[in-house]
This record gives sequence, structure tokens and C-alpha cells, in this order.
Amino acid sequence: MRRFGNVIGWGLVIVFALMVTVLRAEDCDSLSVRKWPDYVCVDSNRITGNIAALDEVFRKWSAVGSDTSVVVSILHLGDSHIQAGFFSGAVRDSLQAVFGDAGRGLIAPLKLLGTNEPSDYTITSPNSWYGAKCVDLRPQEVVGVSGMVLATSDREIEFRIEDKTPFDRVLAFHHARAPLLEVSDSLDAGIWCPEPSDELTSIQLDSAVCRVVLKARVTDTAYAHPCFYGFSLDRTQNGVRYHSVGINGNTFSAFVRNPQIFEQAAWLDPDLVIVSLGTNDCSGSRFDREYVERQVANLLDQIARSMPTAAVLMTTPMQCCRAVRSRGRIYRRENPHVASMREVILDEAAMRGIPVWDFYEVAGGKGAVTSWCGSGMMNRDRIHLTREGYQMQGELLAEALLSAYSDYAQRSSEIPSEKEDLSTMKRTDKE
Repeated sequence: MRRFGNVIGWGLVIVFALMVTVLRAEDCDSLSVRKWPDYVCVDSNRITGNIAALDEVFRKWSAVGSDTSVVVSILHLGDSHIQAGFFSGAVRDSLQAVFGDAGRGLIAPLKLLGTNEPSDYTITSPNSWYGAKCVDLRPQEVVGVSGMVLATSDREIEFRIEDKTPFDRVLAFHHARAPLLEVSDSLDAGIWCPEPSDELTSIQLDSAVCRVVLKARVTDTAYAHPCFYGFSLDRTQNGVRYHSVGINGNTFSAFVRNPQIFEQAAWLDPDLVIVSLGTNDCSGSRFDREYVERQVANLLDQIARSMPTAAVLMTTPMQCCRAVRSRGRIYRRENPHVASMREVILDEAAMRGIPVWDFYEVAGGKGAVTSWCGSGMMNRDRIHLTREGYQMQGELLAEALLSAYSDYAQRSSEIPSEKEDLSTMKRTDKE
């Protein structure tokens, strides 16, 4: 079931959310349910802290079933754990299976930059490209919303975009002086640039497709290197639209150095920003806690300035290893700084009233590397998970979010309406 029909009431939305939340086997023997591995700390798989900060997101989720105009936009920021797309993709699939599919969301032409990209979409081009990423200290060009930038000296531009699920609108992010990307006349249902942005073009298609070719011709001779940042593949219907920005080696400080990422991301109108960083911030031989604290705080300030209405959810990195050289050999040792990084995230979130999903604890805390590697859920580098590992991580986060939503729905159903309050007051007055 991909979508709720308009005939399904708000109460059934609550029931369905409760049903799709992954139940533990011991909670209901009569149902066939998923049982997490023993090394996963199931009791810790919940959203903690100021969960009320997510109430507006949950309110919109509850309205999806009855309001065809409701789109809940989620932006997931991260590093290589996000760039591969398995972790964020599992969260996307789980939430869209419940609340409906409003589009794949933000995609980046990562392969054109010579790095890996998620397998569920492709962006190809006959042009010769160069570019930069937000982790570069001296980038050739300023990066954009996707954490990267592509530039070319070619005069004829072409992008071929394919996705596994249909879309009927493309948002193209580009430099203000880049040429206007267009589709063939048979698909063109209108192109416009939202005011006051000159770095975003909305391309409406006259039907839903899984493949589109965008073309442009450079006519501005004074601007010889047009830059493009990424695309959002949207479905103009209600549901969840799940954007992700992941760059290998990314850190809090790399995002902070590039505030334009958040300025452009504001056009995605996110209701929720999920921040999954920290692994690379603590990968060195020493951990400068004060510096990292400043970077975490600066990133959260950037989000608050650019997207003031968005709720924020922070996640912690699981225990991992780092390379240690000894007597000419390289060894993998558990990174003692990950626990410190976790403390920084938890402390900053608590101080700002931001909810947290503590994956460090959910994964098993200290020593989790051994269990995850032994079960084939973590790669040999003992930093990255396998595809199956990321799939499980995403499903765990989705379960935690749906569980928090179910709690919200239960609380909301118990809150008397304004009409009921007035009725009670009148009865009391008569008594």
C-alpha cells in the first residue's frame, strides 16, 4: 500500500502507523514480525530528548491521508554513510510506504565528478566536466545545495536523468548565470524560476516519466564555465519527499564553510532536517572537543538561519575503527574518540532542545564493531557498513520515527478539543 485514499480518516492513519511500526516478536506472538539481531539494542531504538520539537512534522504526517496538498519534505545531511544512498534510501522507502511517495527528491551528479552515487538513479552527460566538493579546502568553484558543483567549458549542455520511480517535475539548481535547462516540447508543461531565486529552475512535465533529457546552450560569452549543483525529482502529489546530501569525508566544519548549501536547500522547504555526521570529525589521532563543539553549534546555527521553520533531528555515529600504524604495519583499532563525538552531539542537542536518535547506543555501544563485522553488516575497513548493514540502520531509524509518531498520535487523540473544553467549563459553572 503506497498511499492513503482520501476516504481513510485520521484515526485510521494512526492505526496504520501503529501497524507498520516494526513490532518485536515478544510483543505479539500472533504476528509475523521482524526480529532484530541480538547485538542491536532494541530498547534504545527510540527518539530521545525534546521529541515535542517534531510535533509539526507529525501533524503533517497525520494530515497526508486526508489532504492531497500535503507534502512532508525531509532533508538528510551526512557523509559517506549517506552518499552511497543505502541508509537514507531505506528511511525513504519505509516512510513513503506509509505516507505516500512525493518524489525521490534531491539527486547529485556524483559520477560525473568521478565519485560514487546511489544506484537508484543515474545522471549521464556527453560533456566534459570538472568540479569540486564541500570537503575541498580550496575548491575551483563554489559548491551548491548537493555539497558539490559541476562546471564545463562546453557550449552545448546535456543531462540525461533516469530514476526508478516516476516524476513529473524537476528542480534544477545552478549558478545564477548558467543557461536555462529545457526539456523537449513533448514534455514541456512550463518552466519558471521562483522569485527571488535565480539559482533554481522549476521544470514542470506534462506527464510522469522515469527518464528525461535536459539541454541548454551557452550564449553568454562573458560566462564561459556554467555551473550546476543538482536536481530534485518531484511528484506533484501528497506524501513524503526525501532529500539527501552526502559527501565522502564530510564533516561539520565542511558544511559550515559552505553556507550557500543551506541557502539553496531552503528552496526544498524541508519540514525536517536530519543531521548524520561525526565519523570524520573524530577520525584523527587526537580529538579537539572545543573545536568540534564550535563546529556542531555553527552548523545548527546555519540551519536555523536558512530554514527557521524546519525541525532538526540529530543522530550519533556508531563505534568504528581507525587506522593505526605500528612497526611499519597498519592495524585497525577501535576509535576511542567516537564516544566523545557522541557526547558532543548529545550535549549540544540537549542544550538546544533538539531530539536525537542515538545510533551509537542502538548499534551496541562500545564493542559494536565486532558484532557488526561478524554478522556481515560492516565492511572490512570497520568504518562503513555493508549494503545490508545500511539497510538495517535505515529501517531502525524509520522504526524509531514511526514509533515517536504513534506516541504523538496517541497523545493528540487524548487531548480534548476546544469545543470539549468549553462544554466542560459550562457544566462546571452550572454545578
